[in-house]
Amino acid sequence: MSTVYSCLFSIREWAANLAGIVSREGTIQELIDESEQLFDNFIDVNDSTYSLIARTKNIEPADPLSTELVRLGCHNLDAIKAAESIGAFGEWRDQSDINVFGPDETVPFKYITCVLKDRNSYAGHIVMVCNNHDATPGMMDMFRILSNSCQQIVSSAFFNESPTALFLRKLIDNARLTQAYFDEQSSLLGLDTTGWFGLGMIDYRGGEYSEQPSWVASMLQKTFPDYQVFPYEDSLLVLSFCKEGHVERRKEDFEKLDAFCLEMKCTAYASDTFEHLRNLRFAFAQTRIARSYKSCIDIEMRPLDNIDSRRVFHFGDAFAYYCLDGRETDPDLWSFCMDHTILDDIVAAEPGHSISDVKLLYCYLFNERKTTPTAQQLHMHRNNVLYRIGSIEKRFGIDLGQFGTRERLISCYRYKILTSNKFRQLLV
Repeated sequence: MSTVYSCLFSIREWAANLAGIVSREGTIQELIDESEQLFDNFIDVNDSTYSLIARTKNIEPADPLSTELVRLGCHNLDAIKAAESIGAFGEWRDQSDINVFGPDETVPFKYITCVLKDRNSYAGHIVMVCNNHDATPGMMDMFRILSNSCQQIVSSAFFNESPTALFLRKLIDNARLTQAYFDEQSSLLGLDTTGWFGLGMIDYRGGEYSEQPSWVASMLQKTFPDYQVFPYEDSLLVLSFCKEGHVERRKEDFEKLDAFCLEMKCTAYASDTFEHLRNLRFAFAQTRIARSYKSCIDIEMRPLDNIDSRRVFHFGDAFAYYCLDGRETDPDLWSFCMDHTILDDIVAAEPGHSISDVKLLYCYLFNERKTTPTAQQLHMHRNNVLYRIGSIEKRFGIDLGQFGTRERLISCYRYKILTSNKFRQLLV
């Protein structure tokens, strides 16, 4: 009887100590340290990116999966795929209470798991490998007490907002930030403010990891290690930057983003490139425009460009719809879009031919990409037309074989002809 009383007293004292750690806003590692001797099994806690944030210090893991976790500090992608192939991680994310799994080919012991939530989103999980003591009902009850304590401090143990993300969100939300504030903050954060920027908005909600924004953000950051990745509202944003060679870099980024969306089964929307960080809010508006016209783009592109399922939608694909839709009321955004067109880039980079690139492209498009009538109209050799058009596509990263690209260029020509006498002179 004295042994039973002693055991109950130890458990009561342990539960009180856990409550004390929670009340003073301690760490999850402290909870594990307090519990290690009582459980005498290997315990680890992972965040939503499967990175290790706490574990028993004096009890070494006895299974390959936990050993690799401790060695690397996270479950690598191969381990995750192997575990998901037998349903382990998927079942962990979906469970609503503690559960017992195994033994199986990944973990040769029974293991108890519990999902941790942060504002109804998957934030991680706590796992105990029963390598020294079996998963008895009493062990499960104590594990539930430990899991509840972890749950109470989970929000402070995981995601912390970075100063850079806060500043970038301010640039999107507040058009009235002073230049002095912008210069001071960008300098403190070490951000480049001029160069070639691009913005991608990743809509993970319909993907396979819709309840794991931190996991998606982690994978996105690994895909684009040199770029800024930060959450905004119901999406994740990735801000690209380069000093030069932006056409080639932009093409590479699109290929990476497309592969990322395929892997994560999500959708992305991309802005035009822009030259100053202060224009971030306009770039974000462009990604939202691309999302607004997604269904239109999908219908238009599928038969004409032989695309079965698009994963990345560019503002350029939505440009013609944006021009035709009379509901747009932001004159600043409209001016930004029209002052930063592909035609402006072509005019600025004019190499000095007797017939300008902008005039050649105009004739080529309005002749429905027929080389012979274009050559006759401009008194050029047909092969020279083909060479020059190919050079334009390569230098400015455009594909005239895509219907959306041609529609956008034609819309830009019409707008420039309508509003600019100087531009009209270039076509005479």
